[in-house]
Amino acid sequence: MDCKECKNKLIFYFENSLEKEEMGKVKNHIALCDECQSALNQLVKSFEIIEIEKQMRANPFLATRVIQNIQNRSNNTVIGLIRKLQPALFSLLLVVTLTLGILLGNLYQINNSDVYVSDQFEELYISDLNQENIELTFLTETSNE
Repeated sequence: MDCKECKNKLIFYFENSLEKEEMGKVKNHIALCDECQSALNQLVKSFEIIEIEKQMRANPFLATRVIQNIQNRSNNTVIGLIRKLQPALFSLLLVVTLTLGILLGNLYQINNSDVYVSDQFEELYISDLNQENIELTFLTETSNE
């Protein structure tokens, strides 16, 4: 028996599902061949690891942790939505504030227009440089007479 044929039958040898004659041939080959013997040892170790993994118990709190994470994610969607809408809400608030400021400014200017007109009259009375001198008026009147 060659190594390739023996390696193909190692799993069946390990499970004792070969016929007696084949079992004897594989056993004899393993006893003589170090490579096939190490392959069998590796196969045995692999099955031991699999058995250990089968015996592990599931964590009893795993289900509650998973459910809690799902609930946290559903709660985070509201927070995520608020974070996505935050720039739009800030922009809207800015536009409303600016509009309100402009409207209030215009309202103040309309109400204070009377004060502005009275200021113009006061300036007109105080600054008489632009007006005609009374002396010139009298001189022109007397010279015309």
